Amino acid sequence: MKLYFYDKDKGHKREQTDMLIRESLNYYISGHSLAPYDGEIKRTQLGKPYIEYPLFIGVTHTDDTVIVGVDKEAFGIDAEKVGRKMPRRDAIMGKFFTQNECALIESAEDKDEAFLDIWVKKEAYVKFTGEGISSLSKCDVTTLSCFEKIENDKNLVIYIYRE
Repeated sequence: MKLYFYDKDKGHKREQTDMLIRESLNYYISGHSLAPYDGEIKRTQLGKPYIEYPLFIGVTHTDDTVIVGVDKEAFGIDAEKVGRKMPRRDAIMGKFFTQNECALIESAEDKDEAFLDIWVKKEAYVKFTGEGISSLSKCDVTTLSCFEKIENDKNLVIYIYRE
């Protein structure tokens, strides 16, 4: 897996994301001696980007960063800024988190940090499945073990999910 980090401008549009996906694909392909890809960047009905090529792509955005992942295996990725405060944390937990996840947060010394960790994992998982945000309440990340935390120098909590 290779991750490509880009600065994100205010007013970032889908077309810009597609350009970054294409740029990342070109970097990856040239570094792995693969045939060029000149096809479309497509999206599922729920917006998950994909290509018709033997590679998988994933994208996540924060306020000021876009991360594009490219790999030979399917994955989901999400990221948030370390220390991001969630003013509606309890309402979000009540709507999208399982009892196990809520208990883990309530028992944590830093509830905001625990919330953010679970939130990023949940988003990475639903990006992997392609089911979209409406399925966040259906997954319990305390029962899933296929997460990889990505260390970085961008002050971001980043998780990759793959089976």
